[in-house]
Amino acid sequence: MTKFNDCKLELDSYLRLPAGWDGYRGKIPLKSIVDIAKDITDTIKKYLCVDEIIPGCASDGSVDVEINIKEIQVFFILILRMKN
Repeated sequence: MTKFNDCKLELDSYLRLPAGWDGYRGKIPLKSIVDIAKDITDTIKKYLCVDEIIPGCASDGSVDVEINIKEIQVFFILILRMKN
C-alpha cells in the first residue's frame, strides 16, 4: 500500500532537514526516533486497516505518526526523553 510507503519516505526525509529547518532553531530528529516511527508504521500496516497514516515532525525534534480509522484518530508522538 502506497500510503505506508509514502509515510516511511516522508519520515526518512526528516533526517535530511537542515539545522534550523523551521526558520528558527528547529532540531533534526534523531535517526533512532525516525526508525521507531517507521517500525510503528510497519506494525500498523500488518495489523490495522487504516484510512490514513500521516507523519509529522516538530521543531523540538519529535516525530509523530497519526492514524485515522473511521472516526477514530490515534497519535504516536516520539520524543527524546531527558534523563534526570
